Amino acid sequence: MFVTLLFSDFIGRSLFFDNSVIGDTGYFVTLLLGQFLLQWSFSILILCVSIITKNMLVSISIGIVFVLNVFGMILSSLESLLFDNTYVSDYLLVNTITHTRDFAVLNEVIHVGSVALVSILLFTGVAISYKLKEDLK
Repeated sequence: MFVTLLFSDFIGRSLFFDNSVIGDTGYFVTLLLGQFLLQWSFSILILCVSIITKNMLVSISIGIVFVLNVFGMILSSLESLLFDNTYVSDYLLVNTITHTRDFAVLNEVIHVGSVALVSILLFTGVAISYKLKEDLK
């Protein structure tokens, strides 16, 4: 997914902006770091699911549901139907990965960094505690 991001960025720049150069180095590095953090946290989420389920078929199925962003779409739909100004789904990991973020804006960088770090810490903690309980049995 990370390599796909780079290729799609270059293709999008050349098709829509007639500019296939990387652009501002600081922006590009911020984009790479943000995307790397999000991909890493998503991988930890899938690893946590596979540790808990202990079944490769179930883990792959849940991974596909996460990649298709089913939970994010359901939560976004419920938010738009039931509430007026709530944006809880923006802080869902799979929504953050699949929605476009402008890394030139500091708030977007902080948002992506906080979602990625909280996800990494949360799912790593869950997986470690589950594995420790399993080892003690």
